[in-house]
Amino acid sequence: MTGGISSSEPSSSLLHSDPYAIHHSNNPTAVLVQPFLTGDNHASWSRAMTLALRAKSKFGFVDGSLSKSTDAVLINNWGRCNDLVSSWILNSISLEIRPSILYPETASQIWNDLNESFSQSNVPKIYQLKRSISALKQEGMTISLYFTQLKLLWDELSSILPITP
Repeated sequence: MTGGISSSEPSSSLLHSDPYAIHHSNNPTAVLVQPFLTGDNHASWSRAMTLALRAKSKFGFVDGSLSKSTDAVLINNWGRCNDLVSSWILNSISLEIRPSILYPETASQIWNDLNESFSQSNVPKIYQLKRSISALKQEGMTISLYFTQLKLLWDELSSILPITP
């Protein structure tokens, strides 16, 4: 036997890129991001969840690019992965919000409901972030800590500002 992978076995990189593959460490009780979504932190929570789901090759279940399959073989795999992603989302949401999104059938519906509910109040958040940026002072902070806090505010602001052509 050679040191390589046999042609009948899928390579590790293929398993990691297959959205229907479930690694043994992927379980429905896992919490992918913290802090939990509370409503006020939707922009940063959404970004963190996007990164986590992309890393697990599961973002297609929330952006709608992996819709429910009509193929009899894939339908069970799709349902299992959809339920797994839905569980990850639910486990990353505060207990106060969780009951309002328990019943949508798909992870994509949950994701869209959350975006609809929490990304509409951007005007007050934009105002608050701009005010925080202008009020931030170095005072007793080191320059690196000051810059880190300033960059955090800038990044959060840029994530919720509408994209202009």
